[in-house]
Amino acid sequence: MHLRAIKLRGFKSFPEPVEIRLEPGVAVIVGPNGSGKSNVADAIVWAAGSLSPSELRAERADDVLFAGSQDRPAAGWCEVELLFDNSDGGFDSLDFAEVSIARRLHRGGEGQYLVNRSPVRRLDVVELLADVGLSGGMHSVVGQGRVEAVLASRPQDRRELVEEAAGLGRFKVRRHRAELKLARVATQVERARDLEQEVRTRLRPLALQATAAERAERVAGELAALEARLARLDLDALAEQLSEVEE
Repeated sequence: MHLRAIKLRGFKSFPEPVEIRLEPGVAVIVGPNGSGKSNVADAIVWAAGSLSPSELRAERADDVLFAGSQDRPAAGWCEVELLFDNSDGGFDSLDFAEVSIARRLHRGGEGQYLVNRSPVRRLDVVELLADVGLSGGMHSVVGQGRVEAVLASRPQDRRELVEEAAGLGRFKVRRHRAELKLARVATQVERARDLEQEVRTRLRPLALQATAAERAERVAGELAALEARLARLDLDALAEQLSEVEE
């Protein structure tokens, strides 16, 4: 798996559609100062899901759009597309020989991520790239002054960088999400238990009422049977008296 091409449109110093093809192995982009070499690296980081303007040498999110010039209007939207050769199955979750990852931004602030031109979430792009070692920290893109910053960083920061380079970052992220999910499930279970206890508390008086109602119904039935028997006895006694009178 390797990055085969970068397509830019309206991104920073690229107002018109540009495609930069990269062959396997070492590729070098050369040009005079101010020709946009650093913007190509920024485009890769941006398309991979960066949310930090400082990582892109910008102040605001929409600073990545072409700002306009004397003879060109400002871009209303921009898009960067990364084309990966996936013939070796590096993206094992995608059964395609070529994988396209794109990010689009409109000047109004509306953004979109696409994988093979189908809309996806930013999280989907981040996880997809993390599976091939391109995690959110983008340790594979070393900007100007980055080496000095790493050497001067705290041991904890360097450790995180090594873990990220080793591909441990994505597992830590997934573990964190799993822990959050377990915490939510535990909260839901606790709420369910509280609800069960509340229902049981409410059912106790109802159970007593039901028992009393059953007992009352049983007593009423016995009383009705006794009254019927008494009425039968009275009827038999009257019949006997009537017979004696007739004689």
